[in-house]
Amino acid sequence: MSTIVECFAISNDENKLWIMCKSGDENPIKPYSLAEITYQNDVFIHNSLGTFFEKGGVEKQFMLAQGLEWTGGDTIDDYC
Repeated sequence: MSTIVECFAISNDENKLWIMCKSGDENPIKPYSLAEITYQNDVFIHNSLGTFFEKGGVEKQFMLAQGLEWTGGDTIDDYC
């Protein structure tokens, strides 16, 4: 199993990291994933923000997780 980092962002206070990934496996059902890593009380907390069928679905959640506006419309992942 391999995962490719497609994009990442760091919060303004530098306590959160969002990582958008794509599966390196052959023909995965949901090839995209989003993770959030938070630094609290001297430890790193890893949280999955979901897996997605399409790149548009993970891009939308990537933007929303950062508190940014999404203008790309609905994706198939909004209905699953």
